[in-house]
Amino acid sequence: MNMRELEAHAKALAPVLKGYVSKVLDSDFELFRSELRKDLDARDKKLIDTVTESFEGIPADLKEIAAAAAELIDKPADGRDADPEQIQKMVDAAVAQVPRPKDGSSVSVEDVLPAIHDEVARAVAELPAPKDGKDGADVQLEDVQRMVDEAVAKAVSAISLPKDGEPGRDAAHIEILPAIEEGKAYPRGSYAKHLGGLWRSFETTSGMKGWECIVEGIARLEVEQDGERGLKAVAILSSGATSEKSLQLPAMIYRGVFSSGDYTPGDTVTWCGSLWHCETQTSDKPGEPGSKGWRLAVKKGRDGKDGTNGKDLTKGVKIT
Repeated sequence: MNMRELEAHAKALAPVLKGYVSKVLDSDFELFRSELRKDLDARDKKLIDTVTESFEGIPADLKEIAAAAAELIDKPADGRDADPEQIQKMVDAAVAQVPRPKDGSSVSVEDVLPAIHDEVARAVAELPAPKDGKDGADVQLEDVQRMVDEAVAKAVSAISLPKDGEPGRDAAHIEILPAIEEGKAYPRGSYAKHLGGLWRSFETTSGMKGWECIVEGIARLEVEQDGERGLKAVAILSSGATSEKSLQLPAMIYRGVFSSGDYTPGDTVTWCGSLWHCETQTSDKPGEPGSKGWRLAVKKGRDGKDGTNGKDLTKGVKIT
């Protein structure tokens, strides 16, 4: 038997020896000896039975020869108690011959990508090829319409029907009160006029609490002057909100003799004996070439003739 075979036998015996050592260390040593003896007896019995079975069918003289040969074999003597330290040394030696694994190296994404690419390519290659479909011309409009109708019918059937609401009242049956008396309580659903608008009670009222304005009206209108030409109108609505509008009127205001400055539409000035009216905002001088924004309102009259102390042969005017 060479060294390689011995190593193979040692590796094969290592698990068995390890099991016996574990039993020795974990249990009573006498119990271990008893179990070991049982194992040896069972092995010997199995060996004798095997030999006995092999002797069946052979001549009697050969049986006698075999029995005589068996008597010549020395019976095994009783063994010695196992030495746990010696067994541990044998186990350690067998374990030391087991090659140690090498330390691994870190795996990067670049190392894994080729393997992933190969697996994906293999999986894609195993996919069954799709079958050719029909051309668009083979799809009939009736088939598409039927599919649409079925989808719409399915969607409509999934919609839950709305519940009936409270019975309403005809508009002709709604009584609109002429006014709201703040000292009086009104039930929910009452309608009344107030401050030019239409109001509805959304709960039992207490004063004006519980009322809401559903149609705005104008409670009152206030107009006041805003500047020289402006008017401001303020409308107070039924709900109390206000709306303001301003208006500027180009009313004529005499500003006297023209002087340098800005003029707005409606201003009038005297210049060179004439009256000029401003139509657009300007700072030009009226009557000058290229002047803009002015219109001649009253033209200057012609100068009269010089008199000669009443001796110009003109008939005088008598006042009676």
